[in-house]
Amino acid sequence: MDNVGSATCASKLIDQQFAEIVRCCDFSEVARSAKRSRTGKRLPGALYVHVSALSALERSLQNYENLARQHLKKLEGATLVKFSTDQPRVSYLSYPDFDTDAHPALQWSVQVDLVTSQVGVRNYNSTDNPPVLHRKETFVTSDYPLYQPFAELTRQEEALGLLNQSRDSRSRPSLPDFPNCGYHSAQNRSPQSCPCP
Repeated sequence: MDNVGSATCASKLIDQQFAEIVRCCDFSEVARSAKRSRTGKRLPGALYVHVSALSALERSLQNYENLARQHLKKLEGATLVKFSTDQPRVSYLSYPDFDTDAHPALQWSVQVDLVTSQVGVRNYNSTDNPPVLHRKETFVTSDYPLYQPFAELTRQEEALGLLNQSRDSRSRPSLPDFPNCGYHSAQNRSPQSCPCP
């Protein structure tokens, strides 16, 4: 085969691969998949999923996330993936203390716009009041090693009315320290007995 023939075949293959990506990653289908997902935390405009739970998502969401990841040279330390349902964007969020802090603070985010291929990075390290997580069991699957302690903490916080005073990922509720559980609130240091089993 001559160079022109090889180039034509390569061009057709690239076109076929691109068409396959467009089919598998149709945004309206991705948004529907995110809205009906039983894995992750659904909020208006987005689905948030722990990176360990990505394989539990529908194939269209997995493919969409893979497409977003291809726009990044290197991605280490992401804890959650946010699938926007009102625009074709995927964000990667870093909560390094996800497993050890009752309400971990966001350290950085990377947002991939799948229409423009633009990537935005935001650092929250110097922010006085970074977004924090509540109800962490909703981001993971039930076989996640800390699912039960996360769920128990949420039940206790709900029973005390602590989660009624803040939005799910905006600010820390006024929480006591639970040193025996490995959970703590950076703002509250008064020791109390551990409520965890």
